[in-house]
Amino acid sequence: MFVLWFLSGVVMMYVGFPELTPVERFAGLTPIKVDRELMTPARAARSAGITEPPTRARLTMVLGRPAYHFFTAEGRWSTVFADDGTGLESLTKNEALASAREFSRGTSASYLGRLHLDQWTVSGALEPFRPLHRVIIHDTHGTALYISDRTGEVVRDTTTAERAWNWLGANLHWVYPVQLRQYREIWRQVIIWLGGAGTLLAITGVSAGILRHRFGPACTNKARVTPYRGVLKWHHLSGLVFGPIVITWVFSGWLSVNPGGLFPDDSPAIKDTAIMASGEFDLSRFKIPLRRALQIAYRHLAPKEIELIQFAGRPYYVFYATYDESAILPGDKSELAAFTQFNVQALVAQAAALMPKHAIKEARSLSEYDLYYYGHHQRRRLPIVRVAFDNEARTWYYIDPHNGTIIQKLDSANRAYRWLFNALHRWDFPLLIEHRPAWDFVLIALCLGGLTVSATGTVVACRRFRRDWMG
Repeated sequence: MFVLWFLSGVVMMYVGFPELTPVERFAGLTPIKVDRELMTPARAARSAGITEPPTRARLTMVLGRPAYHFFTAEGRWSTVFADDGTGLESLTKNEALASAREFSRGTSASYLGRLHLDQWTVSGALEPFRPLHRVIIHDTHGTALYISDRTGEVVRDTTTAERAWNWLGANLHWVYPVQLRQYREIWRQVIIWLGGAGTLLAITGVSAGILRHRFGPACTNKARVTPYRGVLKWHHLSGLVFGPIVITWVFSGWLSVNPGGLFPDDSPAIKDTAIMASGEFDLSRFKIPLRRALQIAYRHLAPKEIELIQFAGRPYYVFYATYDESAILPGDKSELAAFTQFNVQALVAQAAALMPKHAIKEARSLSEYDLYYYGHHQRRRLPIVRVAFDNEARTWYYIDPHNGTIIQKLDSANRAYRWLFNALHRWDFPLLIEHRPAWDFVLIALCLGGLTVSATGTVVACRRFRRDWMG
């Protein structure tokens, strides 16, 4: 297992598990085009039979038509075409192909079928979009697209190279075969027991190596540092040097599944989201017709997605042209001027209600990443507003001024986890990640050291078993 972990870890430095990044997603979206008046969000939700206020609402082009997507209280997306109020019940084969061709800008495609999940779609983040349709694009990369049956959108892409490398990378490293991973709690228990056993074994191995190491006068020359010869000698010496790294890596990997719920979730609670919105999400507050709102938005950008939000009791349309380019427009007729970000003072004033019994210790807008909000392995939007409270847990909120939503909630335990996992396992130390390829050189060297310990240990173990069991 340790040999596989170190080998696959090097692969994962450069080829991650397949995902549709926000940049890729926006590149495949079609600019919103409206040639007539659309249904109001509230009326569209009623047409879909949504009786409880949705937690999210947005609009994109689906099969050449504008469509609302509502995230319901049941944890599923529900899609309604904004031009006539008909719901998207399910995609046909031809509709899935049309969606794939639209995303890939007209490239020909072949339909492979409808599925709930497979090796590349086991992520829990895709649960609200299932079932999925799999389509192969006839391009030079062997791209496979997965289209949501509930929204008609592409939600994942993979290439031939990604799929091949992941069998040597994430699928090995995370023990990720779909036959196991589809049962999330069973998979989690497997990782907890493997990681826990691995941590104990690494500790005992290093302890034994230190006891066998010859110190002081007993060590008169290099040959006397270790009492062993051959492969066992190299296992002993490499273990003395890289053993602590092996321990910290397997221990931090064990922490990745949060055994025993040691660390709280860093996602905002439902009540925190409601506080920033000043109540339940009320679609009836959107008074400006979408067609009129789009005309104003087109003065600033060419939107591909509209997110409907509520901030401090007021409705807003957030128009996105790309992941980084957006504009905000009030949706209640009180003003018709678009802007790019919410005022920092307004965000902080609203955030104060998150912990009314505690004072805000610090509030500032960050134009660069800090130690806990950074984008080494994935792009994250800037600027971001950080609000810190003086409560016992020293809670921090990171708020996105582009849409007024909480991106991350950290207390002292979450910040400790950042160092116990991100730092120890991924080596996300600021000095390294800010000066690549220093990070690459250090990680590869440490992985090779850990691989040497593991591989030599495997050879020694095999020889011992052969001697003891086979005579």
